[in-house]
Amino acid sequence: MKKFISMICFMLTVIVAEAQTIHWLTFIDTKDERVGQIDVLGRKVLYSHFVNEVNAALAPKGYISDIQDYYDNKVTPENCKAAIQLLRINNPDDIIVFYYIGHGGRPITDTGYMMEHPYPQMCLAQHDERKFIPLEWVYEELSSKGARLSITIGMCCNNLSNISIKEGPTFSPNYGTTYMSGTKLARIQDLFLNVKGNVLSTSASPTQTSGCFKSDFGIIDRYTTVLCDIFNSALDDYSKTLTWDDLLESISSIIDKNTNGEQTPIHETHLAVVTAPRTKTPVVPTQQQVQQAKQQQTPNTTKQQGNGDEWI
Repeated sequence: MKKFISMICFMLTVIVAEAQTIHWLTFIDTKDERVGQIDVLGRKVLYSHFVNEVNAALAPKGYISDIQDYYDNKVTPENCKAAIQLLRINNPDDIIVFYYIGHGGRPITDTGYMMEHPYPQMCLAQHDERKFIPLEWVYEELSSKGARLSITIGMCCNNLSNISIKEGPTFSPNYGTTYMSGTKLARIQDLFLNVKGNVLSTSASPTQTSGCFKSDFGIIDRYTTVLCDIFNSALDDYSKTLTWDDLLESISSIIDKNTNGEQTPIHETHLAVVTAPRTKTPVVPTQQQVQQAKQQQTPNTTKQQGNGDEWI
């Protein structure tokens, strides 16, 4: 009997070790006095129209989701640093997605430094600039974890502020549809399973602030609005292979056009096309399976900055 139990435990351990996982690290500041309630809605939209949709699309390919959802009082520099450093990748086909919504800024420097380091530092719901964390540090740390794909997105201002240059942390430690078409499923799988490498994106160019749109979802930040709008309404009819450059350039173009150049998201991709991970049952999920996958997620809140510009 003991041998049988030991064998079962061993088999379960092997299954868990081999499970392909998409790891979500979301830090969304919902406590800000000015925009916290806007970010509450933004968090719900992000989870309903992006996180849950991706999880549902990858589930038929054998992926499970690991969601670390930080909001309210859990958004701190200490928690962000710890979550990133403690993240462990046990399967080379794992995927990591980091998504931050909150305040940010960049040091006042010469243009040379600005061109070499165009990405902002994240405030993480506090005002001690010594604890701000550079988005580039997050990107480099996650890129070194050994995952198949790591995505780092910062939705925050990138304007000039009286903060110091940092290479890393300087302190010690159901809003959604119930149906997913085969075309949309394929496009999401294109993004997450057809490539290996790393992606870094932020919602504004150096010296710019990040603002809000009044969208069909409500008033939330421009970057999350456009990202979720694309997932919500455009992928069903997108018959071509979807790449990260396609997606991020579309987001940048839409925001730049509708703000008259006042806000232009930037990104960089370091990717190689590869064969998708093998799966035992590559099938399109039923409506019931999609809905069940979404209901398993816990949507968070989102934080917004800027003015309530009309969504066009």
